[in-house]
Amino acid sequence: MARGGLLAGYVLHQRSFRERSQLVELFTAEEGRCGVVARRSRRQPLRLFQPLAFRLSGRGELLRLQQWEERGPGLWLEGGPLVCGLYLNELLYRLLHRGLAQPELFAAYEAALAALAALSDGLGESVPGGAQRALLERVLRQFELLLLEVLGYAVDVVADAGGAALEADCRYRFEAGRGLVPALEGPLSGQGLLDHARGRWTEAAQRDLKLLCRQALAPHLGGRPLRSRELFPRQRNPAGE
Repeated sequence: MARGGLLAGYVLHQRSFRERSQLVELFTAEEGRCGVVARRSRRQPLRLFQPLAFRLSGRGELLRLQQWEERGPGLWLEGGPLVCGLYLNELLYRLLHRGLAQPELFAAYEAALAALAALSDGLGESVPGGAQRALLERVLRQFELLLLEVLGYAVDVVADAGGAALEADCRYRFEAGRGLVPALEGPLSGQGLLDHARGRWTEAAQRDLKLLCRQALAPHLGGRPLRSRELFPRQRNPAGE
């Protein structure tokens, strides 16, 4: 694809490279995930969660970052929203192939960051702790489900692997490559999954959808744990981040 125009995007990850450069992973609207070499700058550092526009050059897997500029105010994330933002970045960095545009996923990422920023700002102060955590988890689950769909591994949360509608009083387990399978002592409740499908973010929906997304993502992470999960507070729920 021809380079030269400005690409809207965000920084996902960066690390030092040689003496004066760094390797940076970008997520752009026009070209998806991109790996670039950038000159390290103290005057104009690349920041996470900052809407940027990039000018790239070169060919192949690793491009050169020629220029970047802000295309909007940076998003301030702290506490739980910050950890959630780092988690989203790590998912994209680990799971997206380079050079594949994902406009729907890019729009969802921007929306998720905006929601996290709102919870970091004054809106979060007026929301009780338990309710705020429920809102944060809903942002993550919506993004995870879309990411799985974009990757070609969409999870059906209203029907089992055989096509039968889920039943509220039944238990299920998730099998990669198949979907939800009825199981007498399965860890997932039909009630929780149906609550989510009906737009009811109940405690059962939160618990079951978290476990379902975690199990659905696991086969695609190559057996390596997500480092950002270590930043989440430890929960009694074994399906916690």
